[in-house]
Amino acid sequence: MFSFFRNGVNFIVWASDDISMLRDNILEISKGQELSLEEAFDSSGEDDTIVILTKEMADKVSSENLEKVIIANISSEDLLSRFISQENPPQNTKVRSAPSIIVMRYFGDVEKIISEIEHDYDCREGTFVDLLEQGNDKGVILSFTDRSLKSDVFIRSLYKKALYIKLPYETFMADMRMHALRYINEGIGKKDWYELEIRIYDRYQAYSLQYDRLIEILEELELGLVLGEAWSKDYPRMFMPVGVYRIRFFTFNPPKDIKKVLLGFEYTSDGTRIVDMDLYQGKTKINWTDTLEKELPRIRFKMAEVFRQRSISQMREDVVDNINKLDEMILNTRVE
Repeated sequence: MFSFFRNGVNFIVWASDDISMLRDNILEISKGQELSLEEAFDSSGEDDTIVILTKEMADKVSSENLEKVIIANISSEDLLSRFISQENPPQNTKVRSAPSIIVMRYFGDVEKIISEIEHDYDCREGTFVDLLEQGNDKGVILSFTDRSLKSDVFIRSLYKKALYIKLPYETFMADMRMHALRYINEGIGKKDWYELEIRIYDRYQAYSLQYDRLIEILEELELGLVLGEAWSKDYPRMFMPVGVYRIRFFTFNPPKDIKKVLLGFEYTSDGTRIVDMDLYQGKTKINWTDTLEKELPRIRFKMAEVFRQRSISQMREDVVDNINKLDEMILNTRVE
């Protein structure tokens, strides 16, 4: 449920004596646009390609040799395929890959993470742009951000330091997938993760919808790692068992912060309560009164309204729309 890594946009370097002709041709076959390097990066996705045009091909391309930058909304493979499939493609051009880009989500002290990675690998520090200019296609640029990787990642949201690692992309990523949690734990001071349990209770039995809704919330806010789930029984009153669905998960967010999120989403946007989500740390129940804040009234639904809005403000618009649709579907099950 946490996204620790994300591939960056593909970069390729393309050289030609006639930059204008090559620019026009690439724009035509890719339906792309010419932008600055920062604008191209900020508007790109993982499947896009940024083309750096230069007059002379070299292992390193400095900003002085950079002639133009094009963002193409297709993969580098598609772009090259379209280029060579033309009847009369521009001649005397050379092309090569730039370093692979990986963006890593960090929590806590990013300098500790960088130090640990530098201990494990032969790295070179620099800004993202500097390393892009100095690196070649034989290595990887590892950048860092504290933003969710499900949202757009901009150059300005990257940490000031990046690392150039002279390893093939596949080799480096295989290592990072194994050691990601160790690096993340280094950043948060090797704190213990919390093992928590959410107990969902819905007297209208819309558990499938409630489960989909909760998982959507946990994943979008990247609150933890689900360890397991199962049906069980709870006893709100003596000798009165009720069916509950339990979800166990790891998180390094304090239990009170998780409870605030759950409390907010016990209600719909119009204040209708549609579910009861209890939170336990071991045998200890985290109550809604544990989430009190000085500036908020001691009224459950009013606190929930504030907490829901805080969470909504961190979500992508399409996810919010989907949660609202699930809310409506759950409300439609409320037939006595």
